[in-house]
Amino acid sequence: MSDLAKRIAAKLAEREKLHVDVPEWGEPGQPVRLYFDRFNIRDMSKLQRKYKDFATNPTLDAMVDAIIAKVEDEHGENVFTIEHRPMLMGAEVGTIARIFGIIFSGPNVEEAEKN
Repeated sequence: MSDLAKRIAAKLAEREKLHVDVPEWGEPGQPVRLYFDRFNIRDMSKLQRKYKDFATNPTLDAMVDAIIAKVEDEHGENVFTIEHRPMLMGAEVGTIARIFGIIFSGPNVEEAEKN
């Protein structure tokens, strides 16, 4: 591997985990904090195999699958498995869409300032 490729690989490996706070799922004044890595090409490819128009028209089903795949706790353990899908499908649309939007695009300026 070239020196440049090694430097790029090292930068990718040391990326900081991002997080989103979900007040709807926590206690008053104590939102649930979900951690995640930025959405990458591998994630996109996996979801596009199942949802052909994922890149241009992500469905709520696809959003839930993305959340299941990406969300971790503070220790890096997956929070959800496929068994949690029915529970997440019963969550409020706005909550799922907001979590997915932050995972897919990264936090916006307002979210980043809160985090």
